[in-house]
Amino acid sequence: MNFNKEEIMSIVAEILGSEATGLYINEAVVCRDLDYGDVPLLSTVGTIPFAIEDIEGYSISYGMTKLCICPDNKHIDWVIKIPITGIYEEEYFDDNEDLSFAEDNDNFKGVRAVGRAISDICDEELAIYENYSSDVKELMAKNYFIGEYKGIPIYVQERVFSCENECAVNYASYGEALDDFIMHEIDYLMDINSDIDDSDFAYNIIMHYGIIKAIEIYNEISDLDDMHKGNYGFNMKGKAMIFDYAGYSRDYYEFFAA
Repeated sequence: MNFNKEEIMSIVAEILGSEATGLYINEAVVCRDLDYGDVPLLSTVGTIPFAIEDIEGYSISYGMTKLCICPDNKHIDWVIKIPITGIYEEEYFDDNEDLSFAEDNDNFKGVRAVGRAISDICDEELAIYENYSSDVKELMAKNYFIGEYKGIPIYVQERVFSCENECAVNYASYGEALDDFIMHEIDYLMDINSDIDDSDFAYNIIMHYGIIKAIEIYNEISDLDDMHKGNYGFNMKGKAMIFDYAGYSRDYYEFFAA
C-alpha cells in the first residue's frame, strides 16, 4: 500500500472533528429498530454532537462495528478503518418517539452515552489474521494500526472492491472460457462454504491456487464469522480478498446500567 500517515490523520481529523471522543452508533440501530441511514454516526456525545459525513473526495460507510473511509479515486490502494467505541441515545423533553436526528426539533434535548463496544474490532481482526495458514493470510486484507486520533485507534487496510469489474487491473488468469469442468469445481467450492456465494471469487481462487489447495482454503475459511457479499471481493490487481472477517453479535455491545 502507498499511504502517508500525516495525510491519513488529516482526513480523519476533518471527518471526526476537533472535539472527537470516539465513534458512537445509535442504540436503536444496535437493537435493530432502525436502519443505518435513519440516524447519523456521531464522533462526540453531548447536546451538540458531531455527525460523521462524507468529505470531498471520500465516501463514508459503516456497519455495526466500524467505520470505513474510502477514497473516491479508484487508483488509491488503501481505505481507513476506525472501530466504533460507544452507543448513544437521543433524549427529548417529552415521550416523543421520533428518533430522527434534528437539533432544531423543539422536543430535542440532546444525546447521551448509553453503552460501549467491548473491544476494538479492528484489533480483533489482527488477531484473527494471525491464526490462519499462510495461504489464507494471502487472501485476507490485513489491518495496519497507524496510531490514535484523540485516543481513537486508526487503521489502514488494503483496498478491496466488491466485484472484479471494479478493479483497476483484472486478474491475469481471467478471460478463459468457463468450461463444464471448471463450473463443477466452482460449484463444489460454494457447497463447502455457501456464505461465499460468488462464482467469480471461487474461480479466482481455483486459478490462483489450483482446486486441491482451493478446497483446503474454503474449508479453513468456513470458520470465519459473518462471511457474506460485501465482506469479500478483489484487490486492485484483481486477486480475491476477504476484508471484513471479524463477526458481529449483540454481545459486542455492553449497555450502561440505567
